[in-house]
Amino acid sequence: MKRFFTGLAAIVLAVLIAVPVMTAPAEAATSVTVTGGDNVKGGETFTVTVTYSGGSVGRVVADMSYDNSMLTYISGGSSLGNTGYIELKNAGTGEDIVFNLKFQALKDGETSIKVETREMYDLNENYLDNPSAVKNVIIEGNASDEELVDPEMAPEDEYEPSLIGVDEKEDEVDFTMTLAIGAAVAAL
Repeated sequence: MKRFFTGLAAIVLAVLIAVPVMTAPAEAATSVTVTGGDNVKGGETFTVTVTYSGGSVGRVVADMSYDNSMLTYISGGSSLGNTGYIELKNAGTGEDIVFNLKFQALKDGETSIKVETREMYDLNENYLDNPSAVKNVIIEGNASDEELVDPEMAPEDEYEPSLIGVDEKEDEVDFTMTLAIGAAVAAL
């Protein structure tokens, strides 16, 4: 009987030690914040910064929506044109992922910019949560016709393609070439 309880105690102790080792560490909470463009004047161009942080963010795919009768989108996301919708995509290194989006205020009033995350993964491709955020923008006055920016005429260098590094693979070996070289050496 003593042997039974000693064996049982050993099993319980092994389980108690193994459970914390097998449990994945909790990731830091992820968040998205939207800053900038609090109070702007009609005709003014301004920058809205969207920041993803926490949880060693590896890549993000998100949607930004805005009222294109109140704001003109100029640059900074993964979409072109002033449609009221902007896709935000980027890969990171585990630090914050930041998007700087440029808009022009069009007419007097209050509007909002909404960010909703579709996909977010850490550096190990583990799925993270889908934070969202809303930013209110107050516009004072209307833009004059002379001040209006044509989003199609925005300088090309302001558009930065995203997903940098997503398709890159480290030192991938071409086994076909290795086999061909090996066959050539064997034929000698």
